[in-house]
Amino acid sequence: MKNFILPKLIALLCILIATSACKKEIIYQDKKPGQLEAIATVINTGSPALDGCGWLIKVGTVSYSPDNLPENFKESGINVKIEYTVSDADFVCGWGQKLKYMHLYDIKR
Repeated sequence: MKNFILPKLIALLCILIATSACKKEIIYQDKKPGQLEAIATVINTGSPALDGCGWLIKVGTVSYSPDNLPENFKESGINVKIEYTVSDADFVCGWGQKLKYMHLYDIKR
């Protein structure tokens, strides 16, 4: 009976190890109307208290203030693939610079 259970346990352990290595950062899984996809760059413009704009995500030539950027993606200059929506609300920072807020639904390197 032991010989029958051991191979199954080994196979189960191998499957668990293989699937645990495949992780991506998913913030929300529900797709929303108006959701966009892009390759973007995370940038740190400095503290808003010191006339910076904090962490931003640049899509093409447009920068957005993410309302939910995960800590493990706060690394200036990294390229990411994102799924997001843009808010109508303005984020005012720096010397009166107006940016739009961005809500991330998916982000990965």
